[in-house]
Amino acid sequence: MNIVEWQLQPLARKSSASGTPFEPGDRIVCFLIKSSKGEFIRADVSFDESGEYSPEGQVLGRWTREVKDSDDEEKASARQTLQSSEELFLSLFDESLSEEAQHERDSLKQVLALMLERKRVLRSLGRPVEGVQQYLHVRSKKEYKVPLIELSAAELVAVHDQLAQVMV
Repeated sequence: MNIVEWQLQPLARKSSASGTPFEPGDRIVCFLIKSSKGEFIRADVSFDESGEYSPEGQVLGRWTREVKDSDDEEKASARQTLQSSEELFLSLFDESLSEEAQHERDSLKQVLALMLERKRVLRSLGRPVEGVQQYLHVRSKKEYKVPLIELSAAELVAVHDQLAQVMV
């Protein structure tokens, strides 16, 4: 399987909830949402708004980050891209998220795990057992079980196309 590398879109400059501009130092909550039309959407809202934010669609992932100065963001672009992909992967294991979109979440887990393994953020632990590949998150030493699902070429293209909308 040829793994495509995705980079998350840069942090929005204003809140998806209120339209309020973000300032350096603000804590932001990023959401990956599957819309009712089946499209992936990224929404960034201030930490204070995140508790009351109710996106239209199913939340597949959620992570927090801090707004940096634009000069700082340019200097750390590659590092932040990898970090955002890593944060998205880790957020897919959030137990509090809805189970309704589990197949899509499992597809994302599998594709992102392969990409992060190439970047040495994750390390596979042995061979898959009963359709599950065990990974070690190198930095935290935490283990993650990634279901291996059979993705048809059409499904892989669909995941790629949908992620391309929220990742650059």
